[in-house]
Formats: sequence, structure tokens, C-alpha cells
Amino acid sequence: MQGIVARIAVVAVLAALALAPPATAAPNTYIEMSDGVRLAAYLELPPGEMPPGGWPTIFVYDGYAGGSTPVGAPASVKARYATIHVSIRGTGCSGGRFSLFDRRHAKDGYEVVEWIARQPWSNGRVGLMGHSYGGLSATFVAAEAPPHLNALVVSGLIDDLYRGIVYPGGVPNLGFPLLWPYLLRPAMDVGGGTLPGLQAGDRECLRNLADRELPDLANEPLIQGLLGYTDGPWWAAHSLYTYLKGIKVPTFVGHAWQDEQTGPRGGPLVFEQLPEGLPKRFVASNGDHSVNGGAPPEARAQRYAWIDRFVAGIDNGIDKRPPVQVLLETAERGGALRSNGIVEGTDFPLPETDWTRWYLRGDGGLSTEPPQAGEGSSSYLAGTGRQSWNFFAPELGAELTAASGPDEVQFVSEPMEEATTIAGPIAATLWASTTALTINTPIHSLSTDFFVTVADQAPDGTLTYLQRGMLRASFRALDEHRTKRNAAGEIIRPEHPFTHPEAVPPGRVAKYEIEVFPVAHVFRPGHRIVVKIHSPPLHESLYVYVPTWIPALNTIVHDAEHPSSLLLPVVKTPPLGPAPGCGELVAMRCVKPAG
Repeated sequence: MQGIVARIAVVAVLAALALAPPATAAPNTYIEMSDGVRLAAYLELPPGEMPPGGWPTIFVYDGYAGGSTPVGAPASVKARYATIHVSIRGTGCSGGRFSLFDRRHAKDGYEVVEWIARQPWSNGRVGLMGHSYGGLSATFVAAEAPPHLNALVVSGLIDDLYRGIVYPGGVPNLGFPLLWPYLLRPAMDVGGGTLPGLQAGDRECLRNLADRELPDLANEPLIQGLLGYTDGPWWAAHSLYTYLKGIKVPTFVGHAWQDEQTGPRGGPLVFEQLPEGLPKRFVASNGDHSVNGGAPPEARAQRYAWIDRFVAGIDNGIDKRPPVQVLLETAERGGALRSNGIVEGTDFPLPETDWTRWYLRGDGGLSTEPPQAGEGSSSYLAGTGRQSWNFFAPELGAELTAASGPDEVQFVSEPMEEATTIAGPIAATLWASTTALTINTPIHSLSTDFFVTVADQAPDGTLTYLQRGMLRASFRALDEHRTKRNAAGEIIRPEHPFTHPEAVPPGRVAKYEIEVFPVAHVFRPGHRIVVKIHSPPLHESLYVYVPTWIPALNTIVHDAEHPSSLLLPVVKTPPLGPAPGCGELVAMRCVKPAG
């Protein structure tokens, strides 16, 4: 599939060249790898006289613009650092064959770091920076432990390709995981990585493009998805979590809870799995994928401060601050994105977290008091996708998609008496039965799907959506090795093996532990916690789910014997500014009540 896209890209590039004005950029620099493949690189040296011993270097590595465009760093940074932007093999003007998250890409990055250290303009100190694809690529490279790498700054990460984005909760996602490799990445590659180089008169770029090898079909995510719907060695080999223990340098991880592209769980889990004793920092905020890249000035400044500290050796104190910083209620304030309060700590989840269990009650309430005998159950019709919405048009059909209906059950707390802050993963424990039959096919396991939405209801009825989690019922088995528990033994992040789907006996009550992705939020006084349970939406921004569409009646049991609940990570509320209004929190959907 990507081979076809590559050939189409050649035609598109040549056509664009015929229409495009001449470029003023210089041709690419090329770096030869140990196997003879040459990678395209855009190198910029600071103006003025080189200091004794050379400059430190910032290295960015991706399959978008890469070797044909400069690193997007502030002028003040480029005045102090050499910067180099490199195209992954098989992308942009680089030679070789592209293969998604291939180990050869990581080895190439290792060789680039060591090439930088040998250059006469280099002082031998290198920092890797990247967001999204660039962040993933940089992390894979850092795991190879290049001797001259001194720091890593990354964001927009996917820790686990299977669980984090392609099959969240075992539910197939045919949105961004297919849109990105087969449309978005090739389009950005052509427009940013290839076209500028050709316009600059780079003949080697043209030769590389014309001779480009077809990708390895065995390494295609689409092919792997068609071969089977369960987790396995291919997914692990292409996931960051498999290699994180190899990282040896101080690491900064940025994250946005509502990331609509690479997802809401990658950053915290990468930070958690970095080696013990490694200097590391985690900065998170509400926000979309662009905010994940460090758009709030208070987060972006820290990324370069980390490079200054560990690459340039500037004692700026960032390594002496608490390693975890959670920015609360980020919104447009004074012409820029700014937080409204900050929570800091030594680890994530924060060690001082008060894990508070909220129980689903028979009257539709949500309470810290467990249910009593006879509180019964709540049923809903599974199989609809009414709750769908789009990140880019959040108001489209807002009332219809947010209103209560027969295809969901809802539980609402009493109003908060004081500001209550949560920061961390959320775990939902559901006791439930279903009338659905389990059907296993070579490419699918069909049973029923539970989708848990956590929201904030303001006194005026407006609803701000915070986070979600999901689980295909046939994948309910727990992976005890990867499941995370708190000091009291409670599950705070369930993990499932997703290897052997089990039949769900119709009508039998079973226990389902559901990962609700991590989030940070303040429930202001008078606001209520809302939990909605329904089928996965047809689409949720750039995620397009393939839920079980077979109609079924799902019943959530909430009595003394089956205490369905939500475990929330409550932390101390810091000083806060004025409460934000509906829709002001960046990337957080807020809808008004129907009518």
C-alpha cells in the first residue's frame, strides 16, 4: 500500500515542481550510513565565530520535512546551537527503503549522532528533540544509547502501538492509525521533505526518489491488522515500551491529556517506564496534539531549558525542580495559552494521591458510599454510535450526541462542596451482563464493548468531557504483570493481554476492569462528576472505532455484592485563578444541555 503511495508521490512531486516557483534554499547535506544509504540532512550553524571546541547540537529526526527544511527552533536557540534536521531513510530526499518504526531507523539515528560528534564544528555534545513522529523516532534512537547523546526531549508519544492507538481496549481504531501512514505522512513528506529539496536543485534527491524501494509488506501495519486482531510480537517490536530500558540520558517528556492523534496515554507510561535513577521530567497539560508539542510558553521554555542543562551544561536549576509538573486548566489568557494552577511532585502518578472510589448507585447517583443490598442494576441498548463527535467541529450535533438516551446509562454525583482536583490514571470496575453472543472470526472478536466517559457537569448543566476508556468484553482477562496497583493493592491502571479472547456467557454477570486514560482536571465547587457508559462512538475526532454493532442489552449491576465503581486520583488542589467558562479549556469539549 505504501509502495503505491510512494510511486504516486513521485508523480505528484514532479508535477508540483513544474508549477512551483524556484526555491532559495540550499541543497541538502547527505550523511552516509554504514550500509551505504545516504540520509538527507538540513544543517544550520550559528552565525558568528565558532567557540573553542565547537558548538553543541540539536538533532531532529523524522519522516515529514526532515532534510529539506530547517529545525523549527527559536532564533535565540539557533544562536547557541548547531541544528540538524534529518529525513528517515525512504522519506524525503533520503535514500533507502522506508519501514515504519523499523530498527534500522533507530540504528541510522545512532550513526547520525556519532557523525555529528566527529564534525569539526561540533563539540561532541548532542541533544535529540522531537514531537509526534519526530518524538517517537528520537526515543527509538535514544534507546540505542549513542555514546555522544546527552539529552532527550520528546512529546506526542505512543508507548504501546497496540493498546495506545490501534486497538484501544481491544476495539479496532481505523481512523488515525490508517489515515496517518497512508495519507497524512506521505503528503507531509512530499510537501515538506521532498519538494523543497528538489526545488533547490538537489539531483541526489531526484535519484533517490526515482529509485525508491517498495516498503516491506510484512512490516505494514495494515497487513498486520488483517493477519490478526490480537496482540503479539510484531506490535511489541514496533512499540516504545519494549526499548525504554535502553535509554541512558536525561529525558524530558511532554504530554497533552486530550491528544487527538497519538492518544492520551503514551507520555505518562513512557515516563513511568524510563530506567530508575535517570534524570527525567514530565510536564502535562490539557490540550490537543499541537499543545502536546509544547505550545503553552511555560511548557515550551522548559524543553529548551532541559537541553541547556544537559547538552550545553548550563546550571539553570531545572534538574533541581520536582520532576513532575501538571498544568491545570490551560486556556487562552492574555493572548497566550497559560495554565490556571500547577501541581508538582516527585513521580507520576503523584505519590501523595488520595485514591478515592466513587460507586455507581441504584438511583443514578455517584457516591463515595458503597451501594446497599437491593440497589439493582441499570440497562442500556448497546450497538449505537450516537455519541460521535469531531474534534474539528465540536459543536456539530452537540446536543444530540451528549443527551441521555436508551443507548447509555449515566451516574451523577452530588455537587462538589470544595474544589476537587484529579491527576492520574482512572480505573473503572464494572460488574455487568450482556445478551450479546461472542463471535470469533480470523480478523475479529465480536462480543460487546463497554465505553466509559468521565465528564464535569457545571451548575448550569453544561457538560465538559474529560476522558474516556473502553474494553471489548471478550478481552476481559487481566495481565497481572502489567497491571498497575497502588499501595493498597487497588488496580489503578488495568492491562489486558489481548491475546486469547474469551466467550462472554449471555446473561452472566462478570467483572470488567477498564482503563480510563489519565487526565488532570479541577471539579470546581458546585460541579458534579458524571460517568456515562455506552458503546464506543462511531468516530471520536480522528479515531474511528469498529465496535460490535450487533444490538444487545447490556446491564450494569451496582449492588452490595457487585459494587461497580470508578477509582479517581485525587490530589491536593493548588491556588487557582478564576474558574474558566464552558469551552475555554483548550481541546476540552463542552456542550450545553438539550433544550
